[in-house]
Amino acid sequence: MSGLFEKSGWVRAYGETVAKGKIRSIPEDFIVEEILGFEPSGEGEHHFLKIEKTGENSEWIAKLLARHAGIKRRDVGFAGLKDRQAKTVQWFSVHIPGKSEIDWSSIETETIKLLEQTKHNKKLRRGIHKGNRFELTIRQLEGDQERLEKRLQLIAQQGVPNYFGLQRFGIGGRNIDRAEALFRGEIKVRDRAKKGFYLSAARSFIFNALVSERVSQKSWDCLLPGDVAQLDGSGSCFKV
Repeated sequence: MSGLFEKSGWVRAYGETVAKGKIRSIPEDFIVEEILGFEPSGEGEHHFLKIEKTGENSEWIAKLLARHAGIKRRDVGFAGLKDRQAKTVQWFSVHIPGKSEIDWSSIETETIKLLEQTKHNKKLRRGIHKGNRFELTIRQLEGDQERLEKRLQLIAQQGVPNYFGLQRFGIGGRNIDRAEALFRGEIKVRDRAKKGFYLSAARSFIFNALVSERVSQKSWDCLLPGDVAQLDGSGSCFKV
């Protein structure tokens, strides 16, 4: 594992932990529901499929849909990657020009359910969705109940630093290792999806390092001169 990754030591905003427990004992312990943020038009060459999947990742589902429709993987879109070790609901778009109907029911398995289908005139692009709704189950919870309640109230009032989770960096930080090797010119990655994973991991690691520094300075929850901010509810960005 990368030495850089081992020494990360990201700072906690509220000090030491006051409780501990087990998360993701089973996929159903982590539920993610995508909020699309707009209504598909009901017309067009892009089939929009709302799929519930358990223990499957988004890229694998996209390839499955492409094979089922007899098209290339690039003609399948989705707004964001969802965790494999979870029960997730998200939309996929499948571009099938010239074909009005296709039977999607046969893709269903014990881990894949088709919840809704419609059509739209545009492909789903990364990041176009409004957000995600999460439900997390913690098992075998241990700790000081009173301190935990106070901590939760504080978080509800002030929020938490939005660090990227360790899963973004791959098993044992593998994606960071690959990104470093890529930057040094030690490896070449022809697969665009894999290269994207490595670059995303590097950006996320840098972001976490910056957030950690702001937590140390006790300035993580406010704007400072020179910060770049985004106007809530829009894509408009500006420099403070």
